[in-house]
Amino acid sequence: YPFNSGQIDIETGGTLTANASTVTLTGDSDPSAAVLLVNGGTLNVDSSLFVFNTDAEANLVFGNVLFYDLQITPTITDDRLYYLGTDTTDSFVQVANNMTINPTSTGSNTLTVKLGAEGYFDGNSVIDASGSASLTFDTNSVSSYVFSASGTWDINSGATFLGNGSDLTFAGTLTLSGGTFSAPNASQISASSNLTISSGSFTS
Repeated sequence: YPFNSGQIDIETGGTLTANASTVTLTGDSDPSAAVLLVNGGTLNVDSSLFVFNTDAEANLVFGNVLFYDLQITPTITDDRLYYLGTDTTDSFVQVANNMTINPTSTGSNTLTVKLGAEGYFDGNSVIDASGSASLTFDTNSVSSYVFSASGTWDINSGATFLGNGSDLTFAGTLTLSGGTFSAPNASQISASSNLTISSGSFTS
């Protein structure tokens, strides 16, 4: 069944089993918390879809989280900054299946999604923007987190990928369709797959 909430906090001894549900989260967070807080508890994502639609600056996730499907699709009314993951010991965020990041706005507003931990994307990922919005996916210039995409990664019109000094791995197909890929300072770019540029800009 669909499940809607502002925030979810799973503490020690608690378990959330999502089954095949669509879980939609719309809350914001202060810097010490997160919209989805896994703090000693257990999150069983199964084949669920987690949707983040927060029109505010937010830490989206605290704790090591393996999503099945993930959507970040807010309607934003101003420039917004999200952190995907929180930097704790051996922390990571992983998406096993599909990920879509696609903000929309009636104004010229930008959503920036920064990695806050190592990121592993195993399925099909699409970053995009709708309306007058734009999107920046940023591996974080301060920490330059490891980024690994073993599935397809599509960068569409209105979207920019910033690789900073990260170790970047693309094992699937990387496709630019009007978007921008920029990683001139990356510590390493490993691409065992195909690069397709139909339009857009690639800088390494």
